[in-house]
Amino acid sequence: MMKSLVFKYNSYYFLSNLVFQKGIFMLFLTTQRGIDNAEIAILQLSLLMGMFLSEVPTGILGDRFGRKFSVVTGLILLTSSSLGFIVFEHFWVLAILFFLEGLGMSFISGSDQSLLYDNLKQMNEEEQFLKTMSTSLGLSYISLAIASVIGGLIQEVSWNLVYGLSSIAILGSILFFVSIKELSFNQSESIDLLTKKVITQKKSIIGETAEYFKSYEGRKILQVFILLGAFEATCMAYFMFSQQFFHMLGLNVFVISIVFMAGRLLSGFSYFIAPKLAKKFSSRKVIISTMLGTSLFLVLNVFDFSFYYYVSFAAIVILPYISNVLNVNFIHSKIPSLTRASIMSVGSMIGSVSLGLAYLIIGFLLDATTLNITTAAIGIINLATALLYVIKTKSMEWGQTNDKAA
Repeated sequence: MMKSLVFKYNSYYFLSNLVFQKGIFMLFLTTQRGIDNAEIAILQLSLLMGMFLSEVPTGILGDRFGRKFSVVTGLILLTSSSLGFIVFEHFWVLAILFFLEGLGMSFISGSDQSLLYDNLKQMNEEEQFLKTMSTSLGLSYISLAIASVIGGLIQEVSWNLVYGLSSIAILGSILFFVSIKELSFNQSESIDLLTKKVITQKKSIIGETAEYFKSYEGRKILQVFILLGAFEATCMAYFMFSQQFFHMLGLNVFVISIVFMAGRLLSGFSYFIAPKLAKKFSSRKVIISTMLGTSLFLVLNVFDFSFYYYVSFAAIVILPYISNVLNVNFIHSKIPSLTRASIMSVGSMIGSVSLGLAYLIIGFLLDATTLNITTAAIGIINLATALLYVIKTKSMEWGQTNDKAA
């Protein structure tokens, strides 16, 4: 039963991340649509606004109507957005498509992981969540690596083919996800105490989520969301703008796609080794080491050595991904099942705001200053959030938790 669940989940993750334009979409915008760096930042902000405005509502919908409903809705929106890039060229229509993509991502975020965690919990296998999630994320980045190379090749034939094939792959992922069992909370004997209390008292999901964040542990998790949101936003923004960084260094589209393929493979490898590192050294030690290590690599860009941008790129596709999956596992172990998607959506919303700000900062700095100043500034922000994370999480319990009432 567990093997079937893992297979379906891995297949869904692999196909839904077979997005052929992912590593070259900024180049599509600049070369095919005439978009500049500042306008790219606006488009990314539109995507993030779609995520920000819908993160909490979609999380609540996921808890209310089912995680499967939420994820499938998100995948359909992503498919529609991808097809839209084939048809439309006007800047503000592209902004709407980015907004729809953000909306689709918010329907998915939190709900797919919540469905996996709750299925494993019902099987009394929740300790397998980190391993299963790491494998799925690793496969998703292998998928992205494959897509990066294929996308770089087929864009020479047709950009429409790039976006069309992505849409087909996303639709294929729906077939696997709908076959995963949707749990009914009152049928499970392993539901946490908070969930039973809510079912008995018929409290609203919104009210219970708000109560959770008022609790001591809820406030701690909120701090983690804020700090991780800022840290991971600077990493993701740096990664996405690396397309432009490498273009400024003189690389062509296909070579950039190869570099991104290598980066995706390294990210996938990072997810695979994360559980092993945590088992050997403890999650907290690994998280702190990888977060601070990331910051150091970014700050050193200030010296403006051309070869070093490749070094920092390698660091940015390895270290933050190790800390990410360990943090996700830690957070899931702390929060109640009934409002899991809603709570995670709050974290995603915070991340969306942080990422929007990071995109704007990079877009502005690239146009106003030099490449090394831009990347070093991002590194300084990254370092500040990492240090605050270390301080604020020092008093939190890092052992195995049982997902009971907050």
